[in-house]
Amino acid sequence: MKLIYNIIFFSLCLFSIKTNTFAQEKIRELKSVPVECLTIVNSVRESNNLPSLEPDEILNNSARDYLIYFIDKYGTDFRDTGDLLDSEIQKKILTDNLFTGVSSSLYSELYITDNPKKIYQLLKDNTKTRKREYNRFGISVIEYKNIYYSFFSFRDKAAEIKLETNRFQLFDRFYFEVEVIKPEKYRDPSVFVTLPDGIVTEIKPIRVIGKTFTVDFDRFRDTGIYTFEIVMETDRGPEPTNIFKVMVGAVEETEKYTHEDKAKVKDSIFPEETMLKLINRDRSKMNLPDLKMINEVNRIAEKHSKEMAEEGEINHVSRLTGDVSDRIKDWKDYNMFFISKLGENLSKAKDVHSSQKGLMESPGHRGNILDPDFNSVGIGIAKGKDGYLYITQIFLQINEFPEADSILENIFSSINRKRKTQDSSLITRDSILNEMSALLLEKAVTIGYDAFSRDFQGNVNEVMIDKGYEGNLNFLVFTFTDFTEIIDSPEFYRPESSKIGIAVKKNLKEKNYLAIIILE
Repeated sequence: MKLIYNIIFFSLCLFSIKTNTFAQEKIRELKSVPVECLTIVNSVRESNNLPSLEPDEILNNSARDYLIYFIDKYGTDFRDTGDLLDSEIQKKILTDNLFTGVSSSLYSELYITDNPKKIYQLLKDNTKTRKREYNRFGISVIEYKNIYYSFFSFRDKAAEIKLETNRFQLFDRFYFEVEVIKPEKYRDPSVFVTLPDGIVTEIKPIRVIGKTFTVDFDRFRDTGIYTFEIVMETDRGPEPTNIFKVMVGAVEETEKYTHEDKAKVKDSIFPEETMLKLINRDRSKMNLPDLKMINEVNRIAEKHSKEMAEEGEINHVSRLTGDVSDRIKDWKDYNMFFISKLGENLSKAKDVHSSQKGLMESPGHRGNILDPDFNSVGIGIAKGKDGYLYITQIFLQINEFPEADSILENIFSSINRKRKTQDSSLITRDSILNEMSALLLEKAVTIGYDAFSRDFQGNVNEVMIDKGYEGNLNFLVFTFTDFTEIIDSPEFYRPESSKIGIAVKKNLKEKNYLAIIILE
């Protein structure tokens, strides 16, 4: 079973800032307040025996750009909202090769107040100030019409990308190097890229040398925007650590703060149904079939979302239920199907539209949504104490588990078809051999195949003696997921073989079949 994990926080989108002259003339950036804020944050951390945070100039600049955009668009309309990050302003900012909010390694918050000193108190009380994992801090504070707007970010910076430029003319090769800052936490990197046509691919191989790994991408075929994402494993599952865009040819970053897709999907009473519509809308754009929602899998997803909402954290690996491959076994019909592929997206957002938009902008998450192999999905949504929706999407490739009788008939028919092409006589099914095969198979299932195979001859002799059968027999034992895997066995095509007995049984635990075949 192939497992594909993914994780995302709230939806954000890269933008080009265009502010009008009127707003620019009215705003005033407060230079001293951010300095005081960092001092307060580090004082709190020191009193809790935590390492100090380093200032991050790129986070500072991005915060300032975001506030300018926000004030220009909304002005004082949100004067009394206090802490505010809703779907109308929850958009994307490119900060130090990472989309704000794309993973738990970066937390951002917008705060609006009539007194800058309230910002100090907010930071003192904020639980993120005391989170050990963070190592960077960025903030900007702007006054506009006697209202103070602040945007601050805490970051657990995991990796540093060494990239000379992100703009190129059309060429065939692109190389960059990544240094892992915290190798004790982040390991086993993967790199995904969204191509200009919207298709997602994983870049392999990655060369890892100590704390550094290099990525060589040689598939620039078209001009356009290529979005790269680095994902690394942690104890709580995979974590996106860096996202950056590369522009090839004469292209510009034209994405804006828009919600053009939102009007195309009408909200349902149940948010899970709305999200299913959004998923299938995005798949239809790539000419992919709709996913079918499975209610039982919804309940599994909802249970995980409730756990995350209670913790206030997004994690693929639960301390209680393990990972998605463990959780899916709670599905009562789990043993009735082949689940040949399984994936998971996690999200924290104010609404499902924002969540889906952010998921689609992250190559790893987009890859799950647009994977042509998946045919089913389960969606679970729970609201946390912080007001956010915690969302779990479980993607499945489900194939029906065929009945053993049809498998048995296919094996017999396929053997005779091939014997005919070899000008060998056709074999016939023998009722006594069928019965002995069934007895052996039942014994194998009862005592366990591993234990059965360790004394195979003893088990065969026991059945033979019991049935009083004497003859020159050839016994074959197979485990398989598709009967075509076994029909090429040369024992089936010996000219002297004339009779056959076959028994096939589903092995639900291991998701395969067990067959015992006797040839005479």
